[in-house]
Amino acid sequence: MPNTTKFQILLLLYLAESTRSLASNAVVIIAFGGLMHILKKRINLKGRTHRWLDLVNVDFLLRIGAYMTVLITKA
Repeated sequence: MPNTTKFQILLLLYLAESTRSLASNAVVIIAFGGLMHILKKRINLKGRTHRWLDLVNVDFLLRIGAYMTVLITKA
């Protein structure tokens, strides 16, 4: 995995921990889920498998982010 990808993941995790508002957390979760989705596609195209990536449930992250977005728009 390229160093820039590792940096992006660490940056997203830092932003998720440092922000307290629901809106920014939803955006970070959706962005992190999208990044993991792109990583899975790239790795699958190369024919490799990484166990740590299988542990990340991308669909779950995207659903949680979408649910938080719905809560924000209703409020």
